[in-house]
Amino acid sequence: MRTSDSIKNKLISLQLVSDNNFLQLYCELVSHNFFTEKQKYITQTHHIIPKCYYKQYELPIDNNSNNIVYLSAKDHMLAHYYLYKCSLQDWFKLANLQAILYCKKNLPLNMEITQDWIAINLESSSQLLEAYNKLKEKETYELHNSKSKKQHKIVSNETREKISISKTNPSELVRKHLKEAHIGKKQTVETIQKRSESLKLAHMADTKYKDVGTKISLAKKSNNSGNNRKDKIHIINKDLNKHKYVLKKDLDSFLAEGYSIVTKKSIKNRRKVCCLETNQVFNSIKEANLWAKTSRVGVCCRSQDPWKYTAGGYHWAFI
Repeated sequence: MRTSDSIKNKLISLQLVSDNNFLQLYCELVSHNFFTEKQKYITQTHHIIPKCYYKQYELPIDNNSNNIVYLSAKDHMLAHYYLYKCSLQDWFKLANLQAILYCKKNLPLNMEITQDWIAINLESSSQLLEAYNKLKEKETYELHNSKSKKQHKIVSNETREKISISKTNPSELVRKHLKEAHIGKKQTVETIQKRSESLKLAHMADTKYKDVGTKISLAKKSNNSGNNRKDKIHIINKDLNKHKYVLKKDLDSFLAEGYSIVTKKSIKNRRKVCCLETNQVFNSIKEANLWAKTSRVGVCCRSQDPWKYTAGGYHWAFI
């Protein structure tokens, strides 16, 4: 690929570019710099058929001398700009724009490329950035759509029929597995009672729901049964190490069986408070504050001299 015509034919055969003036300018620029030698901090390595092509199609990158030229920073930017202007596919446009921005960012120490030079020879930096952002958004959108299509595959009618047959008429292996799964496993008396109660509630519930599960859930919500802990009392049997949440109407029967009500830790830590004028005792500071319509009972109680401060017109102390 030493001549401009051979470069042109190669790029067109790969279906990367369209035949226009920018392609001609690119081929002339590359062929003109074929014999330019590599100079540290002055020239940059450029692949005639860009590396992005090999990465896109997962091919080994051609680092042969016939595919490499050494360009100055300005010529390198121009080369990628010409490829961008004659490219056919969006991914190729995006790759060349990315290369232009990279060249601009990593300039040699002795090279200064001004905004005016970019505007005259290429396009304005804002236009290049805008084109890059649009192509990037388009690429991400297409990637997202392709992933969503893979996740939501359309199932054919044949596979649906096969699934329905396997569910209604399971094979012998599946039946054996189901039988073996239940061998040696018996339901306890409690679970049988719970199931019978839930079924009774389901039949008592609204008949417009055909599914028994929805009936049971609705019945449990209406009757405040099941796992709902709202308006229930927490009880414990320390001997059996069992916790339960029961309704108030069922509390007596469980207390007779050896259960006790679980009290909150905060209740144990509360200290009783006494009003020194009236000798009235309160279970907590909160109760005393509510009675005296104040919020300073705790300050009075915690002071060393209980007659020093008042709260609500009274003196207070811990018992």
